[in-house]
Amino acid sequence: KFLPVYVFTGEERGLLVQYLSDIKKCFKNVVEDSSLSEVANDTSFNTLWGGKKLYILNNTDFFNKTATDEEIMMLVKLYKQKSNTVIFVETNINNTYKQTKSLGEESVVEFKKLSQDAIERIVKQIMKVSKKKFAEEDEKVAPAFIADLCNYDYTTVLNEMHKLVSTDAEVITIKDIKRTVTRSTYAVVFDLIE
Repeated sequence: KFLPVYVFTGEERGLLVQYLSDIKKCFKNVVEDSSLSEVANDTSFNTLWGGKKLYILNNTDFFNKTATDEEIMMLVKLYKQKSNTVIFVETNINNTYKQTKSLGEESVVEFKKLSQDAIERIVKQIMKVSKKKFAEEDEKVAPAFIADLCNYDYTTVLNEMHKLVSTDAEVITIKDIKRTVTRSTYAVVFDLIE
């Protein structure tokens, strides 16, 4: 079950894109990059094919400016209808504006940078799913080492882990990680500064 309106924001863009991709699979009809007024008008009509519609509005800046009364009424109209879902994907939002406050906490989804523990759990889960293991002597430090090499970036970790588990080795060592995983630009710059 989806609420009528969501705002997706935050710095962890890879996770945000993955959520959007998974959500799109739940809808027969997906409309992207319309204007707020077009979406508000379109939600008044049922689809020809039946089923709910998903509207994705990218970087409208609607939650980062003072909204007009007309825009607020469009948002209210979107929120009152129950047959469709609208997702605003915004780089950042201002929580002090009334349009943001009116949505409530459950409609505003912030994708924060993942913690080291979360990234390490993802690394361990990928290893488990791919039926690979870290060498016994490297088992405790390898997930943290990979997270550090990838600068704790979700998308980079996924890409680098895919490369790592695609090798023929059943047991992966720190040497394998150093050979396979590309260090993030941030890590390289940090080493140069040191």
